[in-house]
Amino acid sequence: MASVLIFDDDPQVGALVAEIVRGRGLTVEHHLSASGIVGIVREAKPRLIVLDIMMPGLDGLSACHAIRADPATRHVRIVMLTSKTSAVDQETAKRYGADLYLTKPFSVAALSMAVSSLFGEPLPADAAPAAPAAPMTMTVLPGGAVIETGDRWLVLDAGEGVGAWMEAQRTAPREAWIFLSRYSDAAVSELERVGLLLAVGTSVRLAGPDSPDTPLNHMAPRMVRGMRSGRRLPMVHPLREGEISLFPGAFATAFHALHPGLTMGYRFDFPNRRVVYCPAHVPNPDPAQVDGHDARKFRNFFANADMMLHGFERSVSEPGDGAAWEAVQDHAAYAGVRRLMLLPGPGKEARPELGACAAARAELLKLDCRLSAGCPRIIF
Repeated sequence: MASVLIFDDDPQVGALVAEIVRGRGLTVEHHLSASGIVGIVREAKPRLIVLDIMMPGLDGLSACHAIRADPATRHVRIVMLTSKTSAVDQETAKRYGADLYLTKPFSVAALSMAVSSLFGEPLPADAAPAAPAAPMTMTVLPGGAVIETGDRWLVLDAGEGVGAWMEAQRTAPREAWIFLSRYSDAAVSELERVGLLLAVGTSVRLAGPDSPDTPLNHMAPRMVRGMRSGRRLPMVHPLREGEISLFPGAFATAFHALHPGLTMGYRFDFPNRRVVYCPAHVPNPDPAQVDGHDARKFRNFFANADMMLHGFERSVSEPGDGAAWEAVQDHAAYAGVRRLMLLPGPGKEARPELGACAAARAELLKLDCRLSAGCPRIIF
């Protein structure tokens, strides 16, 4: 469960607040309204709630009062973050039990200091600098990708090429997460071969979209199919939109992708690094929709990513339902993505002429964009 809950109907404010508190090693969950807030807080058991006042439905002041009135939630710390600056509202918030009252527009420093006052002071400015982040390696495969960080692996889909890559490794990780974007054959065809990690003692966690038909629970037994020993099932994590903790200093955030069927994309935040994996997301190529709600939501999601892997199946000029690579480039450039790798659709190869077109257009956008070919290995 998330240690910080944000209730604010402005996605950009929510994303900024999330960045600040995530920097303190806290997990975050963002809600666009306070509807059902007491039940949400009861279930999540957070350490901190950040509340806007002016929201659709239940306002933040009433939400604050309801939280303090419930014995199961009254202990949670509450920060009001609002555009309302009057003394009347501040006095009401204090009377209802808010711990802090901050007004918008706010500075990052002000909010950071507020969080510090509730959770303890951070290291002083003259403290010894943190050790540089350990290098990470990512291998992009035809049916997924693998991120190696120390003795942990993140396997992004278990499709073509993933099993062969694993069998070629000399050592197995201590811990592995497997994130499935969907339950199509393109994403799970080599899940049994990934299951070999269980046989060698690796702690394995399997994550994927939470479906009413519970296909993730159906997928877990496939990982031990044919094994004569070591039939330990992975720990299963059905996911909805939101953030989960992977290991100290690393978080994953899931979102529902624009794609037929129950499909997810993922953002992985490590110390000083952000990786986004969207193998089956279809951003709207219509320029008239570039500032629509969905476009803003997804740009906020992968903003300032150091690496984004994004699938495509066509060009804007071609008919079809697949993602157009031009639209992907536009969104990545707008969101400040540092490096974009375009992934051809399942069973398709990247045409050389398309790579040249993508590179030329990316240069105009001042975007580092590559077309995946073979099994590139990237250290960053």
